[in-house]
Amino acid sequence: MTRQKDIIKLKGTIGDITFHKTKDGHLARENDSEFGRAGKAGKVLQTALRLLLLNTSDGRMVSRLT
Repeated sequence: MTRQKDIIKLKGTIGDITFHKTKDGHLARENDSEFGRAGKAGKVLQTALRLLLLNTSDGRMVSRLT
């Protein structure tokens, strides 16, 4: 993902690029099917490791795995 550094922060989609705001700031990403598959794979890993992760408070693990 790419950080937005301009004065004007965008939200929404232009062509294949989606602009959004997260805890990390304003970001832009491409809407690729590869990104979707990576997200699903991250979810599978999270489910497989669920017992090990019960005591963690990290809600962004899947996004980092992606």
